[in-house]
Amino acid sequence: MTFSDSVSAKELLLEGGVATTAVIFLQEAVTNMIPFLIIAVILILVDLYFGIKAAKKRGEKIRPSRALRRTVGKTVEYVCWVILASTLSIAFGTQLIEWIVLGIVMGNELLSILTNYFEIHGYKIQGLNIFKIVGDKAGIDTSDVTLEKVDDDSISENAQKGGK
Repeated sequence: MTFSDSVSAKELLLEGGVATTAVIFLQEAVTNMIPFLIIAVILILVDLYFGIKAAKKRGEKIRPSRALRRTVGKTVEYVCWVILASTLSIAFGTQLIEWIVLGIVMGNELLSILTNYFEIHGYKIQGLNIFKIVGDKAGIDTSDVTLEKVDDDSISENAQKGGK
């Protein structure tokens, strides 16, 4: 059996080229993802910290297993979003896609952090999400977003009733 019988030079070159292209694509994607993954981990940990403090202020019982499960789930979601955004930006040749997708996803996490932070300090933000912020910039009415001072008694009553 000779070389020409098993694999032609053309097939070898084509398969090698496809494999090389795939490796280069993945290398570029991973390189693009690293800063966003670091930011995501920081945001998740900060949200976990403020989420636990806000739950304690509401009088809720903190269950480590649930907190860990939600944190791991959120981490997996972020990895998926970062992979999607990074590969789309490489495929379309523009980082704008990456910045938009990750801006919305991480902006939502920042809003969660802010909501928990304000709740710890006695304020309640209602009706605020990343789509409202984007909508406001686009001229869409966001008048139903409110920030109100909440007294400690109503927080305790709400926690006893099982509400959030």
